[in-house]
Amino acid sequence: MPSNKLTRRRLLAAATVGAAGTLAGCTGEQRSADDQESANHHASESTDRPAEPSDDHESITIRADDTTPFVYQNEDRIPDDTDQAWARSTFHLVDEADADDLVLEVSDAETERVETFLEETDFEAESILVDQRTIDDCYDRFLLATDASADRTDLEYCRTLKPPEESCEPDYEVLEAIFVRLERPYDDAPSGRSSSESMTCPEGVVEADREETNESNVSNAVGRPATLETEAGR
Repeated sequence: MPSNKLTRRRLLAAATVGAAGTLAGCTGEQRSADDQESANHHASESTDRPAEPSDDHESITIRADDTTPFVYQNEDRIPDDTDQAWARSTFHLVDEADADDLVLEVSDAETERVETFLEETDFEAESILVDQRTIDDCYDRFLLATDASADRTDLEYCRTLKPPEESCEPDYEVLEAIFVRLERPYDDAPSGRSSSESMTCPEGVVEADREETNESNVSNAVGRPATLETEAGR
């Protein structure tokens, strides 16, 4: 659990903790003209087996300061030309071998964080879904629910503006990698998956998460992204 590949990969980043960006605070006025799509979906085939919803998920999130991919399913998925790298990627880790093959181009601190999350996963009863996707720098994303069946997995997100006191750069996209522990094992990765995202979050979700973060005084608590500063910078 997991291989040295995770810790010996060439570091592309120096970890920094806190929100990315220095140009502006995230106020409603600054982002009032934002008309981004309220949902992003992976195309997937429907199945006859109903999903089994679970709100008792666990997840960790790493946020970069640009849209350069930093998580790969294995070495074969790393493009020779970084310009051809897909920012959006979703894949499953169904056993310890998959976990060993995972490639992280992040700092030692973030590598250790992911390693711990994987080591705490019982692949006899659980699996990991990795969802790497972009988000506007002035928004926070929250994972609301997971649905897992034999044939597919579905994620439900919401997003909301960062608090006004947190600095950010309007109209600037960054990349997040969300590691979700599903309460369902798989022999093979399910063929279907989808995700939805609302531009509004249920009452209490954001407040509860931010209160938990403040109490723990840890900026990379579950559901709250740590920030990864890449070489590309800004």
